[in-house]
Amino acid sequence: MFPKTLIKLKTVLRNIHDYGCIEELLGWDQQVMMPPKGMEARSRQLGLVAELAHKAMCSDELGDLLKQASEVVVEGSQEAAMVREAQRDRKIALRLPAPLVKKITEVTAEAHVHWVQARNKDDFDVFAPVLKEIVALKREQASALMREETKHPYDTLMDQYEPNATVEWMDPLVERAASVSQKVYEAVQGSKVSGPGIPAGSFDLDGQKVFCGKLLEWIGFDMEAGRLDASVHPFTCAFDPGDVRLTTRYSVDEPFMAFFSTLHEGGHGLYEQGLPKDYVGTPLAQALSLGLHESQSRFWENQIGRRFSFWQYAEPELKKIFPRLPAEVTPENLFFSVNRVEASFLRTESDEVTYNLHIALRYELEKALLTGELEVNDLEDEWNNGMEKLLGIRPKCPREGVLQDIHWSMGLFGYFGTYLLGNLYSAQWAQALENDLEDKSVSRGQENPASSSPPLSKLDQLIQEGDFLSIRDWLRRNIHIHGRRYSADELSRRLIGSLDSKYFESYIKKKYSRLYNIEV
Repeated sequence: MFPKTLIKLKTVLRNIHDYGCIEELLGWDQQVMMPPKGMEARSRQLGLVAELAHKAMCSDELGDLLKQASEVVVEGSQEAAMVREAQRDRKIALRLPAPLVKKITEVTAEAHVHWVQARNKDDFDVFAPVLKEIVALKREQASALMREETKHPYDTLMDQYEPNATVEWMDPLVERAASVSQKVYEAVQGSKVSGPGIPAGSFDLDGQKVFCGKLLEWIGFDMEAGRLDASVHPFTCAFDPGDVRLTTRYSVDEPFMAFFSTLHEGGHGLYEQGLPKDYVGTPLAQALSLGLHESQSRFWENQIGRRFSFWQYAEPELKKIFPRLPAEVTPENLFFSVNRVEASFLRTESDEVTYNLHIALRYELEKALLTGELEVNDLEDEWNNGMEKLLGIRPKCPREGVLQDIHWSMGLFGYFGTYLLGNLYSAQWAQALENDLEDKSVSRGQENPASSSPPLSKLDQLIQEGDFLSIRDWLRRNIHIHGRRYSADELSRRLIGSLDSKYFESYIKKKYSRLYNIEV
């Protein structure tokens, strides 16, 4: 039985957590349901809730409870981890002045409207003034969080999304992942392989919504504990394992955008639904890091959804929902279509080869904005120059470039690098799962009918049979259920070893060398 101190601590932490849930619910409504003229009131409401949450986190009551709890918990226990992580959160909060927290929340709430307006008008100048204000506030925030041992101001912002991440640690990971992506991309450009496409106009919006629902059903997302809506930029909001909300974006011209956005957000949603319910409101029922969170979405989107075995399973259902699809649409040409490598202006629509190049660009721009090496007035040109250098394409308008992402309007500086970490981690999880399946000698003895492919792996056998729940349950046992009990490195070492880009490099080289008949 828990000591009274721990029971009281859990209650206080849950109250603080609920403030955050209220703030997130207001944000979900803002992006999905709220009429445009509600922005002034919504900004004020969000600022108030953020201020209340910050005061509660910095309160003497919580400080006293954490001190008392640290004296009664058993070292190495879940409760010890709960206290450790709550102390970390409080230390960060104590460094930030309450007026700054409130101001950032209010400005970023208003910035969303300016960002939407700028996108609609395709005019960066509409968004630039409020972005300047956000950058100034993030510089102030970084300064407040700086400590004597901090080597780069950007470290302080990354640490909020990926605990203990530093520029010194992150730079080589970004450079190496971008380098292998660039090599594969360039090799593909020289390939003469050109697979069949999918006929345009074959995917009506009603059918897309049905198929997206089917995707969530397959992977085990509980629709009684969640929902799927549409938004300008797909995202996930989680208030409790029993209330997890996803959004996607539909397009008649680009149906796979909705399919893969749904799988992506579904991965996020499964993580949130899989957190331990007994510790809701405490760090033990919170995602370990944004890199780990992103690994879940990229795992389902790429490691599962872009496999040949997935489209072997999905093709019959796809043809039921979209009867206008011609007979020549096969698993083979579906597989090639969803893995086609070509430069894209939009990150959310980019293939998994060029995706890391999009992240590398944003990562470098963010660092430069924070240090003052780059100012907002020069951001659009720098963005366009970077796209041309990395991908050989230059945006023709702001919507194709600097206005495409929602993150800066939300003040999420230090966040983009977690997308790249998600790619690296997801490749490790796929290998760890495959290792487990091999160790258990799960064999169903089928071979991949694609003539140039080797026998199906154990993971492909599960996918081909539609056994996605076994995959979900493996993730739940090994990642979701632990919350923040372990560090990212500890969790990774429990499964396969410390983060290493070699797994992603091997995966991306092997897959696309076969697909495009290239050598990398």
